[in-house]
Amino acid sequence: MLLRIISSIILVIIFFSCNPQKNSEQEKQTYFKIAVLSLFKPQIAEIVFPENIVIRTENNEKISVKSNKKISVELINSNLVLKVNNIKLTSNKFYFFTENFNPYYNKFSINLPDKLQRNYFGDLMLSSSKDEIIFIITQNTEDLVLGILSSESDDCELEYLKALSVIIRTFINYNIGRHKTEGYDFCDNTHCMVYYGLDKVNKNYEKAVFSTKGEMLTYNNQLIDVFFTGSCGGKTYTPKQIWSNYSGIYPYSNIRCDYCKNSNYSNWLWKTNYKELSKIFDFENQIKEINQLEKGVNYIELKSNNKFLRLSNDEFRLYIGRKIGWNKILSNNFDIKIIGDTITISGKGFGHCIGFCQEGAEKMSSLGKTYKEILSYYYPKAIVTK
Repeated sequence: MLLRIISSIILVIIFFSCNPQKNSEQEKQTYFKIAVLSLFKPQIAEIVFPENIVIRTENNEKISVKSNKKISVELINSNLVLKVNNIKLTSNKFYFFTENFNPYYNKFSINLPDKLQRNYFGDLMLSSSKDEIIFIITQNTEDLVLGILSSESDDCELEYLKALSVIIRTFINYNIGRHKTEGYDFCDNTHCMVYYGLDKVNKNYEKAVFSTKGEMLTYNNQLIDVFFTGSCGGKTYTPKQIWSNYSGIYPYSNIRCDYCKNSNYSNWLWKTNYKELSKIFDFENQIKEINQLEKGVNYIELKSNNKFLRLSNDEFRLYIGRKIGWNKILSNNFDIKIIGDTITISGKGFGHCIGFCQEGAEKMSSLGKTYKEILSYYYPKAIVTK
């Protein structure tokens, strides 16, 4: 009898020690909310879970759904209408629960008909706005780093991927709550970081994240505001050179980078004219004068007979990108030359050109540099800490 009691106690202890909900490491995890697919302004979607789930509304209505069953959701009059198993539910929010002990380890796919389908991993919640369905996925730190790493970079040099993992982990912890007023931490586009879920994840990405688990960049024992760019064009900028109101604790400096000199973005140009620029920037009368000047930050001045506009290089680049495409002005490192009516904008690099140069770091990795040496090159005054 005593032996039976002792055996039962041992089983209870084993159960609770193995239960993911009670795991002390899990309790210490930081969780992040990511809004996905918002660039597509989705108003209709199909969701599939590979296991049985329960769907709950904000009013606590519940329905059970079998594995691999298609769940349709549509935005109608600013409300979400969900249909499955000949059942229709209307709510402003939907929550999805599986039989998994840990809700942050669910797998599912979201299909936007005639647009795309992506596979995700984590907790899923849907909410409605005036003109779109908002998909919010919750993940822990390391899973989110893995998803962003595989979305932001090709599968290539391992030491480079390790270095970028540290940069990404630092970014999300420093910027948590970036979209707090909207109900989540990050979006999945370049305003925050590109995130495609599970679509590109493989063993190499997993190895890079696992081998740097918990590591971030600090300065004076504080997390720093990190940046990374596709290619710096030979020399990195400081945030202050791009954004006049920037403030941060890390003392950025211009880093000479010879490692990206053979990049596809080493030299690029775009030719335009006064008429096209006038249309892009909504000038009623045609632009007559364009000046490029430096006052701490590089600026572009556009003048017509009745309008004057001053934009930083970054504002100029982003404005044109949003209006006519991102393949015109590729970075903030550019010059303008005017001959007659032809305006030639030529430059180097890809992106804002601040901080960690991805192409340079990849090249350093191919030459045998470790990820800590790469990080030290672009962030010489920072320390890698856990």
